[in-house]
Amino acid sequence: MRNGNCIVEIEESLSFIFNFLKKKKLLKKNFRQFLDYILNITDSSYIVFDSVFFHPNKPEKFDLNKLVKKSKQKNVFRYNNSYVFLFNFKHHNQFKRVFIFKNSKFNKREVEFLKSIFSFWDFINFERTQKEKLKKHVYVDILTGVYNRYFFENVIPRELKRVERYRQPLSAVFMDIDNFKYINDFYGHNTGDTVLKTIGEILKKNIRKTDIPIRYGGDEFLIFLPFTSEKDAFIIAEKLKKLIKNSCMEKLKIEVTISAGILEIKEGENLQSILEKLDILLYKAKNSGKNQIIA
Repeated sequence: MRNGNCIVEIEESLSFIFNFLKKKKLLKKNFRQFLDYILNITDSSYIVFDSVFFHPNKPEKFDLNKLVKKSKQKNVFRYNNSYVFLFNFKHHNQFKRVFIFKNSKFNKREVEFLKSIFSFWDFINFERTQKEKLKKHVYVDILTGVYNRYFFENVIPRELKRVERYRQPLSAVFMDIDNFKYINDFYGHNTGDTVLKTIGEILKKNIRKTDIPIRYGGDEFLIFLPFTSEKDAFIIAEKLKKLIKNSCMEKLKIEVTISAGILEIKEGENLQSILEKLDILLYKAKNSGKNQIIA
């Protein structure tokens, strides 16, 4: 056994396994590197990960169906001239199987080690997935599906620094639904919510992946457009204005218009100054008869 002494020293507690993984830098490696290390430490011949061989020393004949059938009875078993260890777990939200083949028997310590280390790897991946989901919920407005005020306050400042660093144009659109209070009062809050959802869908489907749509509050939306001049931002805003009007008329049979202010952000500006300027432009659009875009 290439690293036999290491197996003997491994305790069964999760805290030890965590320190072990961390020490070997396996927590920062991808899953295939992790499997490669397992192959090495248990002196195994090869690994089959979800029906894909992970080692050049694979057998000439291999029947996955028979192997799966045998694995239903126990997780350590004999197959042809090899001994097999099986572990079922979730990887990137999909159920996977790992078969580890060895020419000699797995001893008890090796089996416990493999169970522990795979279980802990599974736990770590679960934790990562949960954190990603939580982060998404924290930053995303539940009703509209676009980013929320918290995202604006915590992430946009970084975008402003990036603009300063690389001297790239960045424009912002600040839009507000015209007569939204009347829509809520006359048609009901469910209709008002549907209008907000529709606008969120339109923004997500009709802007680039690099653009940042935000529900700033109530019926106000902010869109940050990296690498976009004020002139191009105006064209984008006009397109969105028409889409919102047409979509709401088609879906709800009511006329919904927006007013918006557009600003190309200058170097050195902060969130407060940007919002103040956009607010003035939006106010002008409202006072110009609504359904207007002012730059």
